[in-house]
Amino acid sequence: MNKKALFLSVFAFGLALLARAESKVIFTDDFQNKDTFAKRWRNVSMPGKSTYTLDGKGLVVSVHHNPFNDGYIECDIPLIKKGMLEFDMEFTDPANTSGIGLFVDIYNISSFFHSSCKDWRYYFPQPESKRIAGFGIEPVGHQKIANVAAKSKSHYRIVFDAYKDRVEFFKDDMNDPSAIVGNISVFGHDFYRGGKIRIGSMGYSSKGRPFSYRVMNLKLTELKDDENSVAKRQGVLIFQGMTFDELQIFEALTANGVKKEVCSRYTMESTSSAMIIANRLIYNKMPGENRLKNAEIIVLADAPAGPKNIIPDFILKDMADFVKNGGRLVVFGGFFTLEKGEYQRTPLAEVLPVELATPYATGKFAKLTKINSRAKEYDWINSAAPFNVRYFHDLKLKKNAVVKMTAGGKPMLVEWQCGKGSVAVFLGKKAGYGKLFTDNPQWLKLAAQICKGN
Repeated sequence: MNKKALFLSVFAFGLALLARAESKVIFTDDFQNKDTFAKRWRNVSMPGKSTYTLDGKGLVVSVHHNPFNDGYIECDIPLIKKGMLEFDMEFTDPANTSGIGLFVDIYNISSFFHSSCKDWRYYFPQPESKRIAGFGIEPVGHQKIANVAAKSKSHYRIVFDAYKDRVEFFKDDMNDPSAIVGNISVFGHDFYRGGKIRIGSMGYSSKGRPFSYRVMNLKLTELKDDENSVAKRQGVLIFQGMTFDELQIFEALTANGVKKEVCSRYTMESTSSAMIIANRLIYNKMPGENRLKNAEIIVLADAPAGPKNIIPDFILKDMADFVKNGGRLVVFGGFFTLEKGEYQRTPLAEVLPVELATPYATGKFAKLTKINSRAKEYDWINSAAPFNVRYFHDLKLKKNAVVKMTAGGKPMLVEWQCGKGSVAVFLGKKAGYGKLFTDNPQWLKLAAQICKGN
């Protein structure tokens, strides 16, 4: 074997070892072999309750009317602190599906399909006083994960991390989770009695009519625990807050060389028609841990973190770690971000190059004031049409913060290195009369440059 061939063989072997180190399939069942099924799964369903049969396509789970006591099957699995459980599910008779039926549990993580509401939900521990009748050991509060169509097959994924007490639920879209749950005990009681996967029936059917589901392609994979390992950063995550439509960050990036398909947008939505800001705002989705960790740039465009954990603290901690491990975070100011957006007591405050003050630390120039460059890479704005500002965040700078732009003697763009990464904060606010910075024809160019950091 020549040296080149030897090198290629060693390289390929190294890649194989790397792939193996990152994930390891622990358990699979396609529900095709009746003998394997009988040996592997214990049936804890009594006669007259739910049934579990193989039909050549998968596992058919019946639902009989035995509210919260319809039985289940279970199999033993090892305790895995970080991993994912995947499966496909469909209704076998879409015309006759009404009730609370199929549940799929792993360790202390429980999820079920609410067929009357046509959605997938998770349920989780509650104090004994709040338990639904029939649940002697495990708890039951529940929350919607995602909508479920009665006439289609979908792929589901439950990603768990016992190191961080976090669970992510995915449906079909494997890029962004449908729901993320923090502060959840992954193992719970099973830590003491061994790990299990349970498939069963919640046992509620409308008018007592039975119906059934088909479960297919079940797979449990152990994931490598290396939270600081990033092979290659790629992708931009844009949190679109209150004035994102005027800041046009997505438009700026895609007009200046960033492909649309690598941009993921998380948009602020109101949960009420009432004109009340507090506690009524939420992003339409959140990035999963892996996607956030491996991103190249995160942009917060007038994006509040609060009140009431609009961005959960564990996501903000992930953002802070993302910066320290080599990512770029960019914050565009506004009346609903930074100090007003309740960043002060969050993990994100540590990585910002500005000191956060009270919610009302807003500065105002007597008239429209031109933004000027203090850094060579932005010198072109000095000879361009004015980028005007009227209102701004009047904040103190931290030591080692670098001012890249000013207006009227006040910092407008501040950057610094933080760990292996960098953070930029644009302090101008989109407010006031007259032509402001976002009205400048070259704003898209400037906004993209601020995001990219060059």
